[in-house]
Amino acid sequence: MQFVKRRGTTKAKVTPTEFQSLQEQFLGDIRSVVMLESTCKADYQLGPHWLKLCTSIILDIGGKGSQKVPIAAIDDKRQITAVLACSLAGDFLPRQIIYGGKTPGCLPKASFPPGWHVTYTDNHWANEESMLDYVRSIFLPFLEAAKKELKLPHSQPALALLDNFRGQLTGQFLDLLVANNIIIVDVPPNCTGLLQPLDLSVNKAIKDSLKSKFQTWYADRITMQLMANADKVIKPVDLHLAIMKPLSAKWLVEVMGEIGK
Repeated sequence: MQFVKRRGTTKAKVTPTEFQSLQEQFLGDIRSVVMLESTCKADYQLGPHWLKLCTSIILDIGGKGSQKVPIAAIDDKRQITAVLACSLAGDFLPRQIIYGGKTPGCLPKASFPPGWHVTYTDNHWANEESMLDYVRSIFLPFLEAAKKELKLPHSQPALALLDNFRGQLTGQFLDLLVANNIIIVDVPPNCTGLLQPLDLSVNKAIKDSLKSKFQTWYADRITMQLMANADKVIKPVDLHLAIMKPLSAKWLVEVMGEIGK
């Protein structure tokens, strides 16, 4: 009997035929909402996205003939969650950033733009409570401001595209959206990376930019050691949370500003 080694995953694959059918259904649902609610002017896509505090970086400092090349931060699993939303017009809503911890002391000593909602959960994951906070503190105020700017009535419907994240599928969360005239269309299961608008546009760019900033910073720390140390002995770069949280917060604000432009 022959065996094949495969990486374990809980994500089911979607065949090309299945995807075509799911895509047609998804786009058909959107068209139906827009046609039935002919006054619907505001479409939004929102969802949580996980960002690493430290990304891996390959350090080729062993010299010619070295048998091993160290990869810094390869096992670093520390993450935060950023909840992003964008309107059909291309306007980004203020961000919700979620850190892991049990008290406000887990939040970084950093300056965030006005309107951002910086909070924490036990494991940094978005959950029902954090998503309800997001809708009440960011989504609904932004929606009301948009209606006023467009001179639309308070009862004006809006369309929200949601992925299948379970924190967004609770009765209380969905009831809050429905109570505010927000019509929901779900991205089909296992199709987030293929159909979710933010995944198809800015999510990778955000993660790549954060990775680039970390790698540049890390390389600068190594360069400073090499220039100051005649023996070329490299000490591990300090990646404690007290250092990385404020730095990553600064980079996140910079990247979000660049993406927003």
